[in-house]
Amino acid sequence: MECRQRRRQDRRHSKYFPPKYLNTPIIRKDWLDRLGLKMPANYDELKKVAIAFTKDDPDGNGKDDTYGMVLGEHLWPNYHFGAYWDMDAWYHQNDRGQYIPGVITPQRKAFIRMMKELYQEGAVTWDFAITNPNEANTKEFYGGKAGIIIRGPVEMTEANMEALQKIDPRAELAPIPPFEAPDGSRGYTAGSGFYTVSALSAKLADQPEKVRRILKIIDVGRTFIPPKQRTPNNKDFDWLYGREGKGYHMSDGRPVLTNGTKGRAPWHYLIDNKMWAPNDEANRYSDTYKNKAYRSLAQQLEQMHKKTRHYVNPIHQVYSPTSAQKGFELNLKLVDEQAKMITGKRPLSDWDALVREWLQNGGQRIIDEVNADMKRKHIKPGWK
Repeated sequence: MECRQRRRQDRRHSKYFPPKYLNTPIIRKDWLDRLGLKMPANYDELKKVAIAFTKDDPDGNGKDDTYGMVLGEHLWPNYHFGAYWDMDAWYHQNDRGQYIPGVITPQRKAFIRMMKELYQEGAVTWDFAITNPNEANTKEFYGGKAGIIIRGPVEMTEANMEALQKIDPRAELAPIPPFEAPDGSRGYTAGSGFYTVSALSAKLADQPEKVRRILKIIDVGRTFIPPKQRTPNNKDFDWLYGREGKGYHMSDGRPVLTNGTKGRAPWHYLIDNKMWAPNDEANRYSDTYKNKAYRSLAQQLEQMHKKTRHYVNPIHQVYSPTSAQKGFELNLKLVDEQAKMITGKRPLSDWDALVREWLQNGGQRIIDEVNADMKRKHIKPGWK
């Protein structure tokens, strides 16, 4: 009971993010159709598609100027096609029965091997190790050069899609459904459902009424207003977003917000202005897009996530002091070494040595702490 209460309090002071709508792989469906290829359903098919996107002129311009998968520094994005292969999911167990992060598993090694083969074929961004993720996103994928990247239905930048459509008006994007794993599972990893923490000064300890007022202000921006009610007729919405014609204007039945730097709406000044939806489906993100291609993609992503199961990642429910202190740097170094294996600067045969190094430098301590906290809180990973 105490653990459940603590998690509820953590969510109360955190910002909302839909747990099922994380970024997952999407593909240029128009390229698939043009080459007569089907949607990849396993890694072998994915590899064939990525190579075809590289060698078979999928945009039909007669030039050798396309490739399969976008990649950036630190191996962004986190490509996986199910929790079974997710480097961030604590899905698999070691020989001691401990849950371990996907980034050190044999499944991850197999993925790095495939990416190495694709790199040798020119099917991934050739200079990815020094390519900023933002440039890999805008200049490579939305520049019409690559066929696969990741996206979620949340807050996609419509200007990016418009830029791609200027290059190729026929561009069509579609989600890649999760692959069936060897253990029979099929589904992506769920997120925590929240992120960041709002912290109050300890000097407020003897001012409970002030604390309540602060929390009440925070809750104003988190109050969920259904999409269909986000109109000038809803007094709460109209006030919060700065009145129609000043803080926002209506376009095709949707509110379009004024640039936040102009500060014309109370919404811009709130500590937390992310509405906390009762469930993922209530957000109806697809209804917020004016661009038809993006609206279609968002609808497909929403439907895909609605139909598939999602793995509840135990790492979101525990605390590891070692991970908090050095986990980010430890994992970043590990991923960068894996990137060297893709480019050939480090042999894949070094995999076991690389994992041992990660374990010795603090990784095993993180595993021990995570599993101990899981046991203490009676956490059982699973699907929902």
